[in-house]
Amino acid sequence: MKLPAVAAALLLSLITFAPAALGQKTCSCNAPDNSCKTEVKCQHAGAAICSSNSACYGACGGVEADTSQARISLKVNKKNGAQVAAELARTSGRKIIFLPRRKADRFTLELKNHPVWHAFKILNKRGKLLIDGTPFHEMERLRRNMLRGGKVSVNFTDITVGNALARLAFISGRSLRVESGDSERVISISLEGVTLNEIVARISAESGVKVGGAQERAATK
Repeated sequence: MKLPAVAAALLLSLITFAPAALGQKTCSCNAPDNSCKTEVKCQHAGAAICSSNSACYGACGGVEADTSQARISLKVNKKNGAQVAAELARTSGRKIIFLPRRKADRFTLELKNHPVWHAFKILNKRGKLLIDGTPFHEMERLRRNMLRGGKVSVNFTDITVGNALARLAFISGRSLRVESGDSERVISISLEGVTLNEIVARISAESGVKVGGAQERAATK
């Protein structure tokens, strides 16, 4: 018996896209005070970090260690929001969306060897800024809470140790790195109600690597 054309097309679509869907893995977390939650579906590595006061961040893929706390030089002259976002994405390695308060606004900006976080703060004052899909003001709250020893929930799925530490460094501002051991070791960790130091200690215990980095609070400015 022949299938109707529409039914046959639908069946073919399901067959075509099923492997991709099956290959996705969910990475999610809930804030300790249940003020927010995040969930990302990733083909490979995933990271989700949730803090109280509605500060949740989730992203697929890794963060290159040399760009997690990069200092950047950026020069734009009378560019619109999309052009500024594209240039900042190119220099920072992050996915950037920038929506100016007024669509017609043009921006002139010059930064020389500035921390990438500082560039984010400048743009966030001039409109709505999303980093890897997360509003920047939520990332600022997440950073402040982590640096103050606040409790967070975290989920790392099939991520290398090096990329997990780079992701934490990018969010927290702490200088975290693998001092010895295999930085390419793949781990999956899910923790609730833990501090940044406890997360780092668990990564070290799980992977056998020695983690180095400043223990003092990083500047949030």
